[in-house]
Amino acid sequence: MDVKCVRVLRSYEDVPLDEHAIYIDESARYALIKQFGDRVMVRGRRDVKDVEIKPLRPLDQDGFIARAGQALIDQLYIEYGEEVQLL
Repeated sequence: MDVKCVRVLRSYEDVPLDEHAIYIDESARYALIKQFGDRVMVRGRRDVKDVEIKPLRPLDQDGFIARAGQALIDQLYIEYGEEVQLL
């Protein structure tokens, strides 16, 4: 099983807060051996299955960060800046 840890920040301003997706960089996608658009499980304090992975915008490509909407952050039961595992 391929796993990647990322620190989750808030979503982009023009993305719906209830979107069931997580934005990750190319190195995280490569480590997971997945393609953008595939679905993964995200493990925070709670596990959320069937989350779509999407590419981070070029501004955010440096570092092991991710972006997620408020609804997904609430489901994971985490706060902004906490790390999650992508499985």
